[in-house]
Amino acid sequence: MYHSRPSPSTRSSVNATSSSHTPRRRRQRPSGGRTEIFSATHQPHSGNYGSGGDQYDDIPPMQTLVGQQRRGATSGSYGSFSGGVSGGSSLVGGCAGGIGSVGSGVNAQTRFSPLLLESGEVHIHDWAAVATSGISRRIGLCSSALGGLVTGVATSSNSGQHCHHVGTNGTSSSSSSTSCHVPGRLRLCSRSVVFEPDDPTRGIVRIPFAKCDAPPASLSSSSSSNSSQLYGSVAIHPSRHFVMKEGNAVRPFDMIDAHVEFAFEFRYAPPQDFLTMSASLHATCRDTRVSSADAAASLSNTLRPRLSRPFDLSSLVDVRERPRTGGMRCELMTPLLSNPGCCVVTDRRIYFQPAEVNNVGPYGTRTSSWALSAVRACARRYKGLRDRAMEIFFGDERTGVGRSSVLMAFATKAEREELFQCLPEVPCHTDRAFIMSSSRKWREGTMSTYSYLLSLNSAAGRSFHDLSRYPVFPWVIVDFTSSSLKLNDPKTYRDFTKPVGALNTERLEYYRERMEGMHGMEPFLYGTHYSAPGYVLYYLVRSMPEHMLCLQNGKFDAPDRMFHSMEKTYQSVLNNHTDVKVSLP
Repeated sequence: MYHSRPSPSTRSSVNATSSSHTPRRRRQRPSGGRTEIFSATHQPHSGNYGSGGDQYDDIPPMQTLVGQQRRGATSGSYGSFSGGVSGGSSLVGGCAGGIGSVGSGVNAQTRFSPLLLESGEVHIHDWAAVATSGISRRIGLCSSALGGLVTGVATSSNSGQHCHHVGTNGTSSSSSSTSCHVPGRLRLCSRSVVFEPDDPTRGIVRIPFAKCDAPPASLSSSSSSNSSQLYGSVAIHPSRHFVMKEGNAVRPFDMIDAHVEFAFEFRYAPPQDFLTMSASLHATCRDTRVSSADAAASLSNTLRPRLSRPFDLSSLVDVRERPRTGGMRCELMTPLLSNPGCCVVTDRRIYFQPAEVNNVGPYGTRTSSWALSAVRACARRYKGLRDRAMEIFFGDERTGVGRSSVLMAFATKAEREELFQCLPEVPCHTDRAFIMSSSRKWREGTMSTYSYLLSLNSAAGRSFHDLSRYPVFPWVIVDFTSSSLKLNDPKTYRDFTKPVGALNTERLEYYRERMEGMHGMEPFLYGTHYSAPGYVLYYLVRSMPEHMLCLQNGKFDAPDRMFHSMEKTYQSVLNNHTDVKVSLP
């Protein structure tokens, strides 16, 4: 069981010169009033980004872009180029899917994360609400012995109000109660409704639309526990719901198969907007005739007003800044998540304004910015199979030491190149000049092998922000039992003349026989890849448990398939016919 800890970004200050969130303070706007979208006033930079080798002599060693090793935070921010997880460093963070040290202002009380949703699902909006058992005689949202948010089932009792408390183990018990109010946030997502109680010991409840026969409905004021309320109440009737983070612990999701009624009172706004949007989303999720492509198109049309919010000029750190680009739609990529928004580059800073979708977690709703003077390097990246992303590495303006990086994916390759031209003249990891410079430094002994391997990974398009292209390291040591390593003994190391799949001659012969017997299909030698998101999280499950739950539909893998030690992992890589995975930095 993994317990959440406060985000490192809430315990350490952020260098405002390299990354800051701009408070929305009152300031004088530029002449001409509010500008809905910046006009493209881009002026190409005259620097040379793709040639030369000596210009990289002052590159800080790659280990300066690498944080300390992972130390187990589970709800913090995802961190620097190292991809490490640390409970105390501002350079690296935990596993809630955000990026640390970029100044996000994370609310430590927010337990909800898009990682709790289904793959491809997005968070749309949230309201302050109270889940209450007083609204209906058929609902109970009181605390069970397990300490979670529990739900009620129908009771045939005519005397008094009875709540059947359904625990996460599926058992129920009846008790008399007059009313039970649980305040929290009611979150509308593209495929479900999520209720996050303010009490961190209560579980977060997710109600899939696919398990609701009818969309959320308004409750009449006569059935309310408080007839004088100013707003309104809604009821939802699922046949299945999920309970997550019960007891504020990162643990497998509890699936409750029971026909129950959830009722919610809206505290500060009427529920009309919630009812309208949820009815449309419910219809899309329940219509079996709608293909996945049509459903995605319908969702895109629904979210377009939220995704196309123009850049707010009041977010500028200095009103004298001159914009060099228009408002470019982009996504800030973090492991398994993407945060849509708008990117604008001025003559001093890079800005990212989150859209009104998935605006929870490290970046929230406030605009993030990074000083151009803090940019230390960049790298062209892929998003999926499309060459349209850019990773930017930042460092301290005074010392030059690497601190963090961000990965942005743009709508087109042209917009990515527009951002590239606005950056100062810094090394580009995916240019040949950078690779040659790193290779020369490694041969001269001025760059460590560890840093050189990181450089090669970055040059190959791998990033700690993308689990599908996570950096890989080769297996080097084969002696995991000796109390001390004999570094001068060749038996300590693996045979580097062969790939991992060929180290075991018996297994290699099996691969060859299988390939020769393949008919009617393209033959292959290895049936599995050396790196994939599941393999990455196999190593990092103890520092990124929420990502593992997200990847595996709310469950951890079987205990005998979980990571135990490097020795047992290497033995599996050496002997298992389906295991040729590599190691991680």
